[in-house]
Parts: sequence; structure tokens; C-alpha cells
Amino acid sequence: MHPIVELSCVVALAFPSAAPVDEGAIADAVDAGFAAGDLHGVVAVSVDGELALWRGVGAVGPDTDRTGDLDTPYPLASLTKLWTRACVLRLIAEGELSPDDRVATWIGPVAPPTLTVDHLLRGRSGFPRELHEDPRRSGVDLDEEGRVLPDLVRRGPLPVDLEPGTEERYSNVDAWVLGAVVEAVTDEPFEVAFARLVARPLGLRNTGFADDLPGGPAAAGLERRDGALVPAEAVDLRRRFTSGGMASSARDLLRLADALDDPEFLGVLGPAHFLGADLQLLAGGHLPGYTNALLHDAARRVTVVLLGNVTVDPPELLLARLDAIAAAAGARPRVRSTPKRKLVVESAAHGLPDTPIGRAATALDVAMRADDRDAVQAWLVGHTTMGEDPADADALHGMRDVLDGWQLVGYEERGDEELFLVARGGNRKEIRLTLTAVPGDPARIDDVLLDVAPRGR
Repeated sequence: MHPIVELSCVVALAFPSAAPVDEGAIADAVDAGFAAGDLHGVVAVSVDGELALWRGVGAVGPDTDRTGDLDTPYPLASLTKLWTRACVLRLIAEGELSPDDRVATWIGPVAPPTLTVDHLLRGRSGFPRELHEDPRRSGVDLDEEGRVLPDLVRRGPLPVDLEPGTEERYSNVDAWVLGAVVEAVTDEPFEVAFARLVARPLGLRNTGFADDLPGGPAAAGLERRDGALVPAEAVDLRRRFTSGGMASSARDLLRLADALDDPEFLGVLGPAHFLGADLQLLAGGHLPGYTNALLHDAARRVTVVLLGNVTVDPPELLLARLDAIAAAAGARPRVRSTPKRKLVVESAAHGLPDTPIGRAATALDVAMRADDRDAVQAWLVGHTTMGEDPADADALHGMRDVLDGWQLVGYEERGDEELFLVARGGNRKEIRLTLTAVPGDPARIDDVLLDVAPRGR
């Protein structure tokens, strides 16, 4: 299980017992979606990293009765961006790239001078909406080696209408530029770098660009017309590149969801980037002939993948089915909007912020590093409203298998009264702590949420 544990004035630390998986309820929710016609393709659900259920309904093309299965690749549309970001985060985890790198350092003056890799990862590039054209027409041209950078250079400097970092907004262009950065850092076409950095380490067998898949062709796009399924409008997926040009199977996407909790694979920034403060990822993709969605609830260890080769319009119909299936599997209600926040990485050059809550967190860091029950008790008594009960300190310090070898690696400020910490234990598990101050008294901690992420499978 993926434990979330809370200290409060009278609540001691304890791991919640695992709720049994109700496979019948999951099956009912999935079958209801297929019966209503909102799902056409493959649905896969995993709980605690184990496959709980999958279904395949509907033909993979107009001239066949074959249905999809766990290993059938479906064009992903904008779910492609998950793989693009994973590739970039792998480079950051390996020390070949930094989130604070200026993009122009890697790809030249085609990028605005103040644009960073972190801006692109968080959708804060400042590129104008006009660059994010109608998805039926937008795209990039790749050279004979499959590289995008020459086309971006040919277009000249990319304009911005907002200072990078100012506002989060959806853009295919961000993903294209990230693809160009991967090419520049690795000196390889993106698909070659992706295979080395992501596909082989995760054991992916059916993920790649939709027109050149290792396991054979992807499902063909369909749409409903006059009560019949007919071929959908053709889309040049290759030109959508790292924003929407890849295909993947349900099994491969479940492997990605497992890896999101693994700081060994994506580095300390990976889980924080993908999951945010809510420990939840929701992503979707929509193109003529394809409607897909993925939800991963890291707190409950539930993942739902929906891959479809029929246009669902509006796509919100698919999200409603996603919600019902995820709820049946035990996931929390999905968060409607999760801003992508930047995590400050600890180094010798800077510590925690010099604020009342930051100084309280620094004292906790000292107590954890001391690995001493009395030091933990002293922190609880001196900095929180809950430390008078010795049971709280006993419970926290007693979790030695989780907290042994504590090393603080990053933090995120969330106003004056909340601080998010990321640490690593000696057992390589990732530890996340959210400290919430007493309202109006940020020097006193009123609530501590402890979340321990297991290593990905």
C-alpha cells in the first residue's frame, strides 16, 4: 500500500488497512460504459500495482472484427505529452539537464532568452495561443533523421506574448520544444533517446511513434456516422511529434503509472511534477478517431487507463466514465485542476526558507537527521500543537523502516502557512511531508501529513 498518515492533536500515526478490491464493482462500472457506447477500445484498471481488471470491446479498425487487448497500441493524441515529459525528467534525473537550464542554451535563439526547461514542463512558456493552432492542421516537419530542431530553426525565433513563467496554459508548442531539447542534449532523434531513456528501462513493447511501432500498426481511428462506424478523418500523427504523435498500449501506460512513484526512475522532481500536491494525475487525449484518458491516484495506488479508437464528443463523456470506474476501484474523486508547481531542490548553497514555518521545518530536519526519539519529541513539543502526547513521537520515531536515513532533498512553499517537503529514506523510499501552520501563527505547526511513496515496480 501507499500509506498516508496524519498527526493531529490526538491522532497517532498508523498505517490504514488496505481496502479489498471490489472487482465486481469495477466490472459493473466498465460494462456500463461499454453498454452506453461511450467506451470503444480497451479499459485497464490496476490497484496497488496489480492488474485488477481489463476489458476490450469494439473493432480495432473498419475492416476487422478483432478487438483490442492490453498490448494493442492506440494513438494517444495528447497523452503523448506524458511520455515526452518522462523523457525530459529522465535526463534531469541523470544529471544531463537541469530544470533551470535556459532552453536557448540547448537549441539556440529559436527559444526566448528567459525560457527555461521548467517553464516548458509546467506549461508556462508564454507562447501565444496562435501558435497552438487547430489540431487538424498544426504540426512540425521532421528531417530525414527524424529530428524536429531544423524545422524550428527554419521558422525563426518563437514569439511570446507573456513573459515565460507568468501563466500556465495548454500548448502543443511546449511539447515540440521539449522534444527539440531532448534531441540537443542527447544528440539523437527523439525516438532514439526515448527508447534508451524510457522504453527499455520500463520494458515497453508497444509504445513509440504511431507510424513506426515495434509491435505492428496501431488501432485505426473511427467515428460514428448515421449509426455506423466509419473511418475517421485522417490525421498526420507524425507531424504532431512529441505533442500527439505517439501510440501506446494499456499495459505500457500502467507501467508508466507505476514508475511515477519511483524517484529512482524519474528523480525527485518526477513524482512532484507529475502528481503535484494532490498526488493525482489526470491526462487526456482527443483527436478525430481517438479519445483517451488516464487517471492515477498515487495516494490510493489506483490507475485507470481508457484507450479508444472512436471519437467521443464531447470528451467529457469519457471523463464521466473514468470517474465512475476510478471510484469503483477505490480512487479519490479527481481534482479538477492541479497546478504544476516548482519544487526547490536542496543543495549546499541554500536551505529551507527563512520564514516562521521554514524555521520550524528546519528544526524538524535536524531532528530527523539526528535519528533520535528525544529529538523528534523535542520538535513536536517545541514547534507543534500536538506534541504533548508522547504517543505521537513514539509513533513517528517507531516508523524506522520508513524514516531511517532521512535526507531532505527539496521543498515547496505554499503561502505563509503551508510547506511541502520531499525527503528520501535509507530504504530509498520517497517521503513527503506537508506542514500546515496554526492560522495566524505560522511558527506553530497544527497538522503534519506524512506520505510515503513506495518504489515503482
